[in-house]
Formats: sequence, C-alpha cells, structure tokens
Amino acid sequence: MEADHESLLFHTQVRWLSKGNMLQRVLELFDEVVAFLRAQEDVVLLEALEGEFFRVRLSYLSDISSALNELNRKLQGKGINILFQSDKIRAFVAKLELWKKRAGSGSFSSFLALNECVEDMEDGLPDPIAEDIKQHLEGLEEAFKYYFPGIKNESNENNLIRDPFQRNVDDVPDAWQEELLDLKNDSAAKDAFQNMELEGFWTQVRGTYPLLATNSLRILVHFSSTYLCETGTQQVGSGGGSSMCALHNSPRH
Repeated sequence: MEADHESLLFHTQVRWLSKGNMLQRVLELFDEVVAFLRAQEDVVLLEALEGEFFRVRLSYLSDISSALNELNRKLQGKGINILFQSDKIRAFVAKLELWKKRAGSGSFSSFLALNECVEDMEDGLPDPIAEDIKQHLEGLEEAFKYYFPGIKNESNENNLIRDPFQRNVDDVPDAWQEELLDLKNDSAAKDAFQNMELEGFWTQVRGTYPLLATNSLRILVHFSSTYLCETGTQQVGSGGGSSMCALHNSPRH
C-alpha cells in the first residue's frame, strides 16, 4: 500500500515498547488499518476506529504520550544526577500548565498531530473533547505534583550544590557559613568548578571543605533512576544478573 511502515508495534512479554511509539505508529497507518479491517470484515474494530472523533482523540493520546516518552529519555543516561532530573521534571510541569492554559483558550498548537486534525475540521474541535483534553492535562499536572511534591520550589540546599559561588552566606546553616566564605574566595576552586562536573568538583574539595562537600555528595549520590542498574544487568548478562537485580530491588535503592 506504499505506506511508510510495514507493521504495527505491539506490547510483548519479552520487550515492552513505549505506548507513545505504538500510538504514533497506529496514527501513521490509520488509513491502512481501516482498509485492512474493512477487508477482514471486522465490524467491531472498524466501528470503533471510524467512530466520531476517534482519530482526534488518538492524535491527542499520541502527542501526549510522545511528550512523556521524551521526558523519560531525558531522565536516563550516564552522568545524570538528581538535580539535573529535577530541572527536567520542573520544566515538564511548567509545560503542562502552558498546555492547559492554551487548551482553555482553544489553542492546541503544542500538539502537532492533534493540531493537524483540528485544522482539517470545519467547525474546529468540539467543546466536549476540548474539555476532556483540558481535564486530562490537569490530571497529569496533579499527578506530577503528587509524586514530586515541592518540585516547583528549588531548595537553598540544592542551589548551594549547583553553584556555591553564587550563594548568600545567610542561606546556609551557621556551621557551614565560614566554609562557604573560604570557598567563595578560593580562586583555584572557582576554576575547578567551571571545568568539572558537580560530582567531580565536590569530591575534589571534600578534604578542604568537608561540611559543604559531604552534604553535596550526599545529595548527588542518590539513585535517581534505575538506568545504571538496568544497564549493568544487560552488560553483566546471566552470570551477574541476580546480584544486579538484588541491587535494583534493595530498599537503599
């Protein structure tokens, strides 16, 4: 049929594919799927796909799932710490607020597939569907704020780790203030901070500024995702998989 793809994507017990990719593939092969179901005389599925506004709803689900996929990819990888991931989650929550505001005013420009569908509709997106999308975005925003409480407010402690040279002495506990003053006036430490990752910098100055560095490393050492554990399991293979899985399921993790 000269389509861009030769098959659909499905969940399997061996390897789970993202829902965003699955929905996007169905959307890209929508006409071909309808033609196939018509040839197979599958009345039930055909009626569902040809139902009123089904494609519009599918377009939105594909867009929002793809956005979640993109966020998930940003949270994975080597050299990613909990502060970096907090930034990405904070940005996504801000995007949800923006998308919700735009949806309330009838704009869906942030959702490419959905916006394309809406442009093809003479009367625009019906109010009930627009309201469903707005409520879904509100639900997502509430879920993120529930699972990441206080994500919108960066703590002074985290700001100190990110850049101690820009922090005010009054923003840290009294016991740390003299160390912070010494650090802020340490030219060599400033140069090192500009040229090193956070983990490397705080490890290097731990002997000179033990209070600040120990607290910073305590935050940075947190397992912020299971990425490294899963990567280790794949690399070790069946011989070392059990020990890696034990780490993955341990309470400390």
